[in-house]
Amino acid sequence: MTIDDVSKATIQFYLDPSDWTNAKVGYVTTVSFDALTGQTFKGKVTEIMPELVTAQGSSMVEGMALLDKSVDEIGLPIGVEASIDVISGQATNAVLIPVEALHQLSDGSYTVFVMTNGKPVLRTVTVSLKDDTYAEINPA
Repeated sequence: MTIDDVSKATIQFYLDPSDWTNAKVGYVTTVSFDALTGQTFKGKVTEIMPELVTAQGSSMVEGMALLDKSVDEIGLPIGVEASIDVISGQATNAVLIPVEALHQLSDGSYTVFVMTNGKPVLRTVTVSLKDDTYAEINPA
């Protein structure tokens, strides 16, 4: 990513094409700069380009984000290395399980085995957020 505008801390970033659906205008971002170890800065996605671009020899999703603080407030030189996380969904105080534990039924509902009195019992659950690794579940 690149700091593009020193007065506004506008950041140009690139994501893998598999993340295209996880980056939308208005999504919250967290940015950490290599020069400021242990600090993160919040912002929002302001633009996602409508087509893939070539960056560093690969096809990438290009976007822009605006940080809540200006570059002067952060105290960074232009061109400093950083990483960005685009938050497409967030669960707080949630029950997360590995997606491998979910069983999808033919009607589209989900079940999971829960240990009750030492025996596995099949329970129906609703899935809120899900990625390739974990799913947030609630009792149905």
